[in-house]
Amino acid sequence: MEFDLATLDGIKYIINYFEDKCKKQEIIDNQIIFNVIGQFFFKGDEIDKQFDTLVDYSVENDKTCVNIAKLLATLMPFFDDNSLPLLAKRIEKLYYVQCEQQRKSALKVPKGMNLHNLGYIYFKLGDKELGVRYITLALIEDIYNNFGRCDFALKSNAYKFLAGNVYNENTAKFIIEEIVKVIERINDKEKIYFPEEIFGKSDALSVMPLPVSKYFTLNPSYYACLYEQLEKEKNDGKALEEIVKYLFDSIVGLYFISKRERTKSSEFDIIYQILDSSHPLYDPFGRYLLIECKDWKKPVGSSEVRNLLTKLLSLNVNGGILFSREGITGKEKEENAELEIIKAYHRFNVVIAVMTMSDLEVIKNGRNLMYLLLKKYNKIRFDSKEK
Repeated sequence: MEFDLATLDGIKYIINYFEDKCKKQEIIDNQIIFNVIGQFFFKGDEIDKQFDTLVDYSVENDKTCVNIAKLLATLMPFFDDNSLPLLAKRIEKLYYVQCEQQRKSALKVPKGMNLHNLGYIYFKLGDKELGVRYITLALIEDIYNNFGRCDFALKSNAYKFLAGNVYNENTAKFIIEEIVKVIERINDKEKIYFPEEIFGKSDALSVMPLPVSKYFTLNPSYYACLYEQLEKEKNDGKALEEIVKYLFDSIVGLYFISKRERTKSSEFDIIYQILDSSHPLYDPFGRYLLIECKDWKKPVGSSEVRNLLTKLLSLNVNGGILFSREGITGKEKEENAELEIIKAYHRFNVVIAVMTMSDLEVIKNGRNLMYLLLKKYNKIRFDSKEK
């Protein structure tokens, strides 16, 4: 069978051929598949020019773009790793053509399949962060095009990919909920056209480097039990220490030294050692993590923060974590614990990250503890407001 993908008619012809074979459940000739792939190699620039002819929106052009995306998804298993970067370039071109259609027409154009295809390719090629970004954008498209319905999103390929290959079901569901919240918030003011509009509106959608996300291995059901226990047994200290210890036990690469460790000069609730200097927490926090838990009815003040700083300095340790049910005193208070934490970093290079009940709750809802700790470190380092 002769056809020329360097013309739009040739592209439409091969789309129709594949659709017809699929409807009849007939096997597609491998020679035709390799002919298509070969033309993608040798006629790539000419094919791109044909894609450019689809920029002006029409129902026909929109349908052609969607069908090309389906065709490329069908052919993807036949492209070897050396060919995939070229395929990614064609798909990116098609995605930008769809974006231009949308911009010129002010009509919504479904772009999720191209985004998912791009995510799959980059993930397979080893550029996992970029792959996850595209898959997340595809998930946003799926949700928005289906009126913000969570039930549909849970059936989408993008959700299944994130839940199975990147995070876990709990975290992937949390991401869906965040997307829905942002869509509802923006829709009150303006119409949404591009998934990137949503992506930049919530730091929950930021793509965590894959090595970082894989360090945290939480059992969400067990954690939910510990959280419920903490809510019931307020201010006794034991439930807070138990949930905190489980959280840090869930971080791969930490060695538990002891609980209620007493030195000659001080006492710490929990101590961990970071075993490897390549661990994502090693650079911001150092070799050891010294953790104190304050299950108080009021925020922790500046004097307690100074006491913790003194303990850390006496042991030549740079990383402290303070769990306080009610947080710490801030700039509106006479005792400014928040300022003491900033001073500790900029004067002594000591990090004291504060975790509260709100943080424990977002972890229950799917947020990664590693992400929270790194975010808090950056907040201290740059003296920025936490969103």
